[in-house]
Amino acid sequence: VMALCAPWIGRPKALWVAVAAVFVYAALVGFDPPVFRAAVTGIIALLALSAGRQALGLNSLALAALVMTLIDPYFLWELGFQLSFAATLGLILFQPPLQAAAGRLLSRLGLAGQAALTRILSDLVLVTLAAQVLVWPIILYHIGEISLATLPANLLLLPVQAPLLGVGALATLAGLLW
Repeated sequence: VMALCAPWIGRPKALWVAVAAVFVYAALVGFDPPVFRAAVTGIIALLALSAGRQALGLNSLALAALVMTLIDPYFLWELGFQLSFAATLGLILFQPPLQAAAGRLLSRLGLAGQAALTRILSDLVLVTLAAQVLVWPIILYHIGEISLATLPANLLLLPVQAPLLGVGALATLAGLLW
């Protein structure tokens, strides 16, 4: 949104349009803890980038946790809050080392030049595994078991997630206008 608006209305105004777009989208889908976390971290990243700073995931996640618990301390006991933060923290902490290890493995196997294979491995398997590492203990604690289908289900969902979100956003807007 910011990149689309900036040439017409300028960068400062485009920032506020982007922040408003994030807020409106979060309001449309509901302010459940995972949506609220994503909105807060997204807005923090937008503000950091517009100030010429790097948006650091761990800092953004910690600030989002602080903001959310200041707004409602009971968020801490909601399963959606715990799972959302655990998955995001897993991505921040484990995806880069998993990516490096996979790169070394592909190099040893002589497959390092295979961009498609590297992208599939990274985007599907490593991202899913990194997110699940910290989610599984929470699921085990709350539910008492972990389904073996979680990893394959996430592998199937990940490639279609972005298009589904886009179609869902367009359908929501079309529904409002209709």
